[in-house]
Amino acid sequence: IISEHGADHLGMRELADASGVPVATIYQYFGNREAVIATYFERESEKLDRAMANAFLELERVDMKTVVDTIADVHVKHHRENPAAVSVWFSGRAGFEVADRVRQQHASLGAWLRDGLVGVGLMRPDAPEDCCALVVRLFDRTFEFVFLEERTIKEQDEIINMHKTYATALL
Repeated sequence: IISEHGADHLGMRELADASGVPVATIYQYFGNREAVIATYFERESEKLDRAMANAFLELERVDMKTVVDTIADVHVKHHRENPAAVSVWFSGRAGFEVADRVRQQHASLGAWLRDGLVGVGLMRPDAPEDCCALVVRLFDRTFEFVFLEERTIKEQDEIINMHKTYATALL
């Protein structure tokens, strides 16, 4: 339902009707609509994490620019291929469960990025712990700005490329 129509069209009754499962059974697994959306977000995050790992394995050389470009490009591709996920990723944060999963995703990606940069010698081990988390959050806000407004692909790319330059300099 979320993938086809967006999170706004998800209700427990609609989920029951679409799945052929009684509403009471759905409530045994999900306490409310927000829990369903949070689970959807988690599944999308896992797909994104796998795509990110695969993209990094394909890199021929690793420098700050390729790291930043890869992170941004994987996210852009995911958001463009999954427009319904964009509404969950950015608009669906009103509820605690989704907002908490977003925070966990940011922290995880920030730590992963920092560990990777330190590991390949692109960042000093004594760099501030939160520097990569800040870049992740700034990218997230940029993507929100880019994808929640009606923009052409060219306009989206211009904004994202500008942010890539800033993020590379920041790191």
